[in-house]
Amino acid sequence: MIAYRQCHPAHAQVSDATLRASAREGGRFNPRHEFGALYVSLSRKTAVDELRRRARRLAVDLAELLPRTMLRLRVDLERVLDLTDPSVAAAWGLSAAQLRSDDLAPCQEVARTARRAGYEAIRFPAASGTGENVAIFLDRLHAGSTVVVESAEELML
Repeated sequence: MIAYRQCHPAHAQVSDATLRASAREGGRFNPRHEFGALYVSLSRKTAVDELRRRARRLAVDLAELLPRTMLRLRVDLERVLDLTDPSVAAAWGLSAAQLRSDDLAPCQEVARTARRAGYEAIRFPAASGTGENVAIFLDRLHAGSTVVVESAEELML
């Protein structure tokens, strides 16, 4: 699959440093200081919408989050927990509202369990309301799985 990641130019790579930075901050599917995740969107528009949502949540002008780099990635994964399927999300104890909520605890608990069960990533509806995202556990990739940066460009908004 093709995926997109908008990030600060200093973080425009896919590496152990990416995971360490993610672990310091925490996120929807990675509890702070426990483990990191590489967050990508399945469309360029979704990646930009997520940046706009972040600016609103931080109550800052979008320009304050610039500069940004847009990465295009080729992602091939063997074992993904697909929470975009409502029946799968329900089986894991998550509602649509919880998948979009600013209370990250339920999603983080699912991530802990999914990692222990051998999942490499979690696919989920974007909290911005448009599109889908994937949280990739780079440290849990199976032998045949890859995440490769195909291109990087300055994000112009």
